[in-house]
Amino acid sequence: MPEVHAVQVGPGAAAAYRQPKGVWLLLALGAAWSGALVVAALVWATPSSAGCVSVQGSVHLVCTTLEQTAVGRDGAKVLLVAAAPALLTGVVAVALLRRGRRGRRGPGYLAASVAGALCVVALLGVLTIGPLLAPVGVLVVAACACSGPAPSVADGPPAAGSPY
Repeated sequence: MPEVHAVQVGPGAAAAYRQPKGVWLLLALGAAWSGALVVAALVWATPSSAGCVSVQGSVHLVCTTLEQTAVGRDGAKVLLVAAAPALLTGVVAVALLRRGRRGRRGPGYLAASVAGALCVVALLGVLTIGPLLAPVGVLVVAACACSGPAPSVADGPPAAGSPY
């Protein structure tokens, strides 16, 4: 038996605003980049330390280099830093989805604030992980920008029952 859903119609109903497909593509790219950061922290081995010892009676040093992943070297706390952009991209996606379902255009305060925070963190960490976080910040800001402008004063007063 088919399900029946109650739909509110009339002046009090808010028409759902569908975000452009480009918004979801940008967010998907940001999530993919963020996921790649997590995978890289788990899998990508880099030289982490070198130990050199001198052999007694010799002028030569014997040096060894140890390759470890970021998680192996610094522990699980690295995953918190690597997974944060993915979590924040998800927050922006949910905020844009909920805003569209409520019939509102534009990114809203939450999505715009989180996108800005991602860019600020990338800028502050420019000497460490910032260049790896910057693409996520740019993609999320672009998604917010593509989500459509909020209604302006030039559009006139809101209609009766408008969610604005």
